[in-house]
Amino acid sequence: MPLNERNFLDLAVLQPSVTLVDGGNIDPTKENAFRAVRVNGGSGTGTRVQIEGIDVTDETVGTTVANLSTDAVQEFNLQRSSFDLSTSGLTTSGAISIATRYGGNKFSGSGFFFKQDKKFDARPAFEARKPEFNRDQEGYRFQGPFINNKLFFFSNFERFNQKDFSSYVSANFPGFNGSSTVPIKARYALNRLDWTPRDNVKIFYLHNFNDDDSTSRSLGTVRSPFQNVDWTNTHIVGLDFVSSKFTHSFRFGYVNFNNRIESRELSGFTFLKTPQGIPYLLEVGDLAVGPNNLAPQQTYQDNYQFKYDGSTALFSKHTLKYGADINRIILGGFANFAGPLTVIGDFNAGPVSGSATDPLNYPLIDASTGPNAGFFTARPAHNLPFGGKYNTRFSFYVNDQWRVLPNLTFNLGLRYNYETNYFADRNAPRLPQLDQFGPRLGDVAKFPKNAFSPQLGFAWDVFKDGKTSVRGGFYLAYEGYIFNNSLFDEFARITTGIGPTVLFLSSPIVGPNGNPINIGTVPFPGCNPAAGDYSCLIGQPIRSLLDTLGRIHTAVQAAYSNIQNYDPRRGPSEFANTNGVTFGGQIPGDYRIPYSIQFNIGFQRKIFKNNVISVDYIHQRGIGLPILLVDIENRRDARFFNETAARTRVANVVCPGQTGCNANTLNPTFVQNYLNNNPGTRITTFGLASDSVFPGRSSLTRARLLTGGFSTYRALQVYMIGNLGKENLGIFQFGDTSLIKNVSYTVGYALGSNKSTGGGDRPEFIANVTNNRRFNDDYGPNGLDRKHILTISASFDLIG
Repeated sequence: MPLNERNFLDLAVLQPSVTLVDGGNIDPTKENAFRAVRVNGGSGTGTRVQIEGIDVTDETVGTTVANLSTDAVQEFNLQRSSFDLSTSGLTTSGAISIATRYGGNKFSGSGFFFKQDKKFDARPAFEARKPEFNRDQEGYRFQGPFINNKLFFFSNFERFNQKDFSSYVSANFPGFNGSSTVPIKARYALNRLDWTPRDNVKIFYLHNFNDDDSTSRSLGTVRSPFQNVDWTNTHIVGLDFVSSKFTHSFRFGYVNFNNRIESRELSGFTFLKTPQGIPYLLEVGDLAVGPNNLAPQQTYQDNYQFKYDGSTALFSKHTLKYGADINRIILGGFANFAGPLTVIGDFNAGPVSGSATDPLNYPLIDASTGPNAGFFTARPAHNLPFGGKYNTRFSFYVNDQWRVLPNLTFNLGLRYNYETNYFADRNAPRLPQLDQFGPRLGDVAKFPKNAFSPQLGFAWDVFKDGKTSVRGGFYLAYEGYIFNNSLFDEFARITTGIGPTVLFLSSPIVGPNGNPINIGTVPFPGCNPAAGDYSCLIGQPIRSLLDTLGRIHTAVQAAYSNIQNYDPRRGPSEFANTNGVTFGGQIPGDYRIPYSIQFNIGFQRKIFKNNVISVDYIHQRGIGLPILLVDIENRRDARFFNETAARTRVANVVCPGQTGCNANTLNPTFVQNYLNNNPGTRITTFGLASDSVFPGRSSLTRARLLTGGFSTYRALQVYMIGNLGKENLGIFQFGDTSLIKNVSYTVGYALGSNKSTGGGDRPEFIANVTNNRRFNDDYGPNGLDRKHILTISASFDLIG
């Protein structure tokens, strides 16, 4: 039987302290088709993935951009500590390396078809019938020679089709209830050609394609669907050759990843539309009908990577390994967080004119609109006018395995890393508004030129019999910085106009240049279209507003689509325009990249033939992890309490206009008399949670900077792997017949603790602090803390 859903990363859970979650846990672009591998307390965001030495990690959100069939996997290697300097890249948690299958001198292959539907499922409790479910999986692998001993091929294909049942229930508006099946589709295809021109030379070319198309049940509903489409092409060329003293390995890879998120109507569930034919998202009570507000989005990634690894023996006791890696990474895309035209009604407004089961009869609370764009950077990429990021990653390493004694080996290594565009674009404007809080805070952060990763380890064959090894190690590892951490910083620095600007009716509706959006006359008194003021629509029945809302939406999209000769450095920045109220936060000029210090010590012992146990203690200290968002403007902070403003607000409520009662003369007697006469009074009645009462440090509404906290992962990890043959399974033997001929097994166990600042569950991504004044005071178990993790896997070779 296959792995459930047959995802190749599922193999990682065989190792201790590893858990696996759906990729949707870290980003919508990874929903259903991808996995996130959580290693040693990481969230899966920073786990690096390589196929044949080529990096296929998603640089925008984390985890991987490539999937392949489990039938295409020849070797699966997961590093949890003291990483291999040639494969680890930038990660503080874990690194996965995949070697694929290849052809040989014999033709061989296999095929499969698996079917599962609701007939195999139990009926959920209290349900009258089983929900619809259907899953088909089919595929093949085939390999063999074109020319014996010279030219070989391997071919693999797999397809996954699934339909899940999804229902939508609204208690407030049951007329919108409904159900349907939602699809999940995925395909994997890998083809490889190997050529051996000489005995000491091997050359191969590999192409892997994967795509998926799914409708999410967790991020959307049949009434507000969320469709995710991904497709990736991976091309790898490899050359390996050996001489009497040297080995050489060259790799060139091109990885092209594409993602689109859409919100398309499902059959039988049409969107509501304005008279102009514009679909809109309607939210009233528990009802949400219309285009999903997470769509549309697009994400693209191109990697052009060249990698070299070599080794040689020196002075009989030294084996020297060395290598270099250059990876040109081009990212692009947009996320229209302004989303569709959104209309929000007040379900608690009391009796409405017309049927109470019609959400359009309820009064409007607010509505939002925005441009049909969502670019966060100014450079063009991937056939888009904006939204690009260009980064070149350089690294080299040297490693010496020194055999000090016949039974004692030291491992000494050093890796160097440098990135040209780790943070925002180097030419992005600085933010002088931040300099008032400290020198250089407004500068664009830069990757340091001293990012060295030293490594030290040893292995000791205690009894000189090859059965027991005591080993230990130290490593300093840097963490990669996903694009989603830096794009908000660059967006705040550049001129307004290309990003996902959200405009609400409760505030003036303005264009990219700050000029009001004027649609002319509106059929409601109190509005001032010439000033972009449409707040008079609030409180009116939604049905009567749809034509006007459609006109506003059309005018906004037209104004933002006519941007000519956009210059990211000309005009006020998004930070200045919004007075600091931007997406995410800013990366200050003195920001230091996060890293971890890793220690491990343990032993490995051969228990008996073909059975080995490993026991290791792992200790990792993260510095700069988790990545935290800290408010340095400090509005609403008790340190900046304005007593006069507070007393004035209380006096204006308790005794407005009353002689002898003001901010200076206010006393407990006045307040108590008011409370006696107004028993329903709450603390919010006085409006003390105000910027005038707690004004903060400056005139900025908000100023949030990224900084780093601390984290600690500690665990005792046990791993057993082995094979039990007939000599170990006599209990299952009857005469000369064995019911079980062979058992292969793995057992992984970890007893650990995982603590961090703020207790979040994704240390590699931006998180809000829980204690803004002294954020490291809130330190303890986090959302990824698992005291016990146990994994058991076994396969049986039965009689037959």
